[in-house]
Amino acid sequence: ASGKHWGWREVGFLALAVGLPILMDRPLYEPYVSLDEFRVWYTANEWEELPALLDQIDDDEWAAIKAHNQGRFDAHFAPEPVAQYLLDTIAGAKGP
Repeated sequence: ASGKHWGWREVGFLALAVGLPILMDRPLYEPYVSLDEFRVWYTANEWEELPALLDQIDDDEWAAIKAHNQGRFDAHFAPEPVAQYLLDTIAGAKGP
């Protein structure tokens, strides 16, 4: 999965959900969780590194990336953790 700028939101979100490796531009804004928790790669030279990155990923590495990214996704972006984040944020915003 790959995408440029924030037009990647839909494909990037789905790719994180199913655990695909992702190559993307480093986003200017991150969600409330650091994307560094995921196994993603950031472009350095307008996508010229893509073939070399793909050559490094064999079946075992793909499975490891998938398991890692799905675990991070489930911990932060599945419905229950998102709801908990919203509740915690709303409760914290109310003040004393």
